[in-house]
Amino acid sequence: MTAGRISSGGAAAGARGERNEIYVDVLERLTMTFSATGAVVNATVDGCVQMKSYLAGNPELALALNENLVVGAGGAVGAVLLDDCNFHACVRLDDFEESRVLTFVPPDGEFVVLNYRASGDVGAPFCVQPHVEEIKDAPHMLEVVVVVRADLPVDNHGANVVISVKCPRTTDVATPDPPGASATADYDAAKRALIWTVSKFAGGKEYTRRSSVKTDLSGGSIGLALLAPRRRLRLPRAI
Repeated sequence: MTAGRISSGGAAAGARGERNEIYVDVLERLTMTFSATGAVVNATVDGCVQMKSYLAGNPELALALNENLVVGAGGAVGAVLLDDCNFHACVRLDDFEESRVLTFVPPDGEFVVLNYRASGDVGAPFCVQPHVEEIKDAPHMLEVVVVVRADLPVDNHGANVVISVKCPRTTDVATPDPPGASATADYDAAKRALIWTVSKFAGGKEYTRRSSVKTDLSGGSIGLALLAPRRRLRLPRAI
């Protein structure tokens, strides 16, 4: 969700034409439960700071986190609150309690510097409004309408956003309407799911997806899931 590249100089590495750089990603998975009225029941963020190191000479690095970071209960208004966190074995925590700085010598290749979890007041990046009704004068036919709005800043976007609607076990056939540009629509019979994919879901935009569903019997339930794999932003240089 947040990505950046940090390079370090090195005459010896440059002379040999070797790579001398480190990549940093902040990856987060947001899990939210909504009530029937759309209110947030609970929200949890599971995240990690992941690095891939190609630095020459095993230099010691310092990674500065938010100075107002609080782990556990408490914290002043405006503090960044984490329920818990853990660190890679290479990380030294000498300055963490006082200045929220991690120091470490990165191992070669990819590794996770920090895992963390946070819960509480988390804004939903997407607003989803599903609607299902029986089609009059068409036995065992349902119309599924899903309205999705990206509550993101207008200069951000969700990439490859997937909207999945689980159909009843009695579904005989489901036919989604044409999705339009930069999107796909399909029915996965094996999973009994309508699947819409939007390659670039811009902040502030709203999409309405429709499908007709024919069942061989009346009854059954419909479920809904939304997956936004990643948003990419530039990471401030902190090392």
